[in-house]
Amino acid sequence: MRIIILFFALMMTITPLCMGANFKEDFEKGMDDWVVVDDPDELMSDKAPSTWEVKNGPIDGKAVFQGSNRWGDPTDQIALGTYLIYDKAEFVDFMFEFDTIANDNDGMGCVWRWKNRLNHYRYMMVIDPGSRGPFRRIERRLGADGDKFPYYEFLAKSTESYTQGVLIHIGVEVKGSKMTVFMDGKQVLTADDKTYDSGKIGFALYAQQAFFDNVKVTDLGGAVGSGGKLVSTWGSLKSAN
Repeated sequence: MRIIILFFALMMTITPLCMGANFKEDFEKGMDDWVVVDDPDELMSDKAPSTWEVKNGPIDGKAVFQGSNRWGDPTDQIALGTYLIYDKAEFVDFMFEFDTIANDNDGMGCVWRWKNRLNHYRYMMVIDPGSRGPFRRIERRLGADGDKFPYYEFLAKSTESYTQGVLIHIGVEVKGSKMTVFMDGKQVLTADDKTYDSGKIGFALYAQQAFFDNVKVTDLGGAVGSGGKLVSTWGSLKSAN
């Protein structure tokens, strides 16, 4: 009997991890389930601390905003800066959407299948010609602790970018190894890569001040990551440790 009870208790614990469902975040109650990750000061040209906070903004009620100019590296070869990561769940196959408005003309975008600061995918856009813009890129971060110049590999790129001060709706569809980025409903980039098959989602900024709001993650059916490990796509797990 004890074995049966333990089995059902285990199933009650594991089952939600296998469930696909939707996750939404409008930041009206703050950003407690999100964590700030900055590229280290020794890699920064502008070492101003990141200032992620929830405040009233131009999108819809409260939004999350980052207002510092943090950027690097010293040679300006890599768009390093700051990230805001949803820390309570990992996702496999999904559609990640959000609204954003940029106050500046430098780097902005998002990350997905985030393992850590040195291992993830990123969509980055820049307007400023001084930062080698304009461009849009799907990038793969592939580094290790101690790398003097952590880098991104470009998986897809174009010479278009975004419009400063204008509301943008961004969507990233991730299914297996295929990643597709949409802006205002229009497909803009696609890439194929198998390096990372699950991870967290979040935002990325480089020398940029911007608002983010109306986050939505729609499950596309994936529930198993590397090595058969169960990975949550259940939005209600946002309160779990």
